[in-house]
Amino acid sequence: MCHLHKITCDKLVLEQNLGKLRTTPVNMGGTSWKPQFPFESQIKEELNDLLNQSEKSKTEIAIEIMLWIMRRQMFIDGNKRVAMLFANKIMINNGCGILSISQENQPTFFEKLIKFYETGDNSDLKQWIYDKCIDGLNF
Repeated sequence: MCHLHKITCDKLVLEQNLGKLRTTPVNMGGTSWKPQFPFESQIKEELNDLLNQSEKSKTEIAIEIMLWIMRRQMFIDGNKRVAMLFANKIMINNGCGILSISQENQPTFFEKLIKFYETGDNSDLKQWIYDKCIDGLNF
């Protein structure tokens, strides 16, 4: 994940922060909610738990990981970008299409994302993403 941050945020984030977990607080636009600090050992454990949910589909795992990365705010900047790419790697590797939030769906996405940030409950946003944001498959 850190390597993905480094290559996707090059020229967008200060060089010293590329590919590194943040060590300073961050503010989230649209809410006063503050994410906890990321600790490498904790991040690895949480990610491993998410990746190894054998009772869930790869699509559900990809969406949950994407939302976890977004809310966890591991990096100073670029968290949503990294989250989408990481989730899409899982989706593509498993023939599940891709996750894509269209321009017309972005206002709803951000509204639901803020609610998720504040409550920690991803169920509404996860279902909305499943219903509205998967492309590349014929349902």
